[in-house]
Amino acid sequence: MTNQKIQLESKSQFDSIKQTFQSMVLKSLETKKSAISNVAKTGRPAEVITQEIVDRMDIWFQDLMALAADNIEINGIPLNQVTEDHEPVDEQLLKEADALQQMVQDKLVQVALLRKQIPSEIDKLNKETLEIITKNTQEAHLEFGNR
Repeated sequence: MTNQKIQLESKSQFDSIKQTFQSMVLKSLETKKSAISNVAKTGRPAEVITQEIVDRMDIWFQDLMALAADNIEINGIPLNQVTEDHEPVDEQLLKEADALQQMVQDKLVQVALLRKQIPSEIDKLNKETLEIITKNTQEAHLEFGNR
């Protein structure tokens, strides 16, 4: 027989369970005020006794979670290894994202190179065009001048 694991989607879901438990303990203590008041007649203030109960329940809950931690997983990761919320990882999607990121980097490099090269190429073409126009204009003046 295999042990069933408690599967949670996030650490915040686990924290929510803890908070729900703690609020249930506090509500339970509120309903037991008369019993606590009777104990308080022994000379200790009811607030002190209530706080002791809350502290002991908190320690008990921490001990319980320590015992259960091996059987609680968050997105397939054991509870005691989770430090923060993790999204489930899709390896294929991660590879695609990395490839796309690399393509973006390559395009950025290509754009940067073109920004350096294109102005000098335009300048070169402008000079060649100006030389051709100047040469054609001079030839036209000579040809029309000889008529």
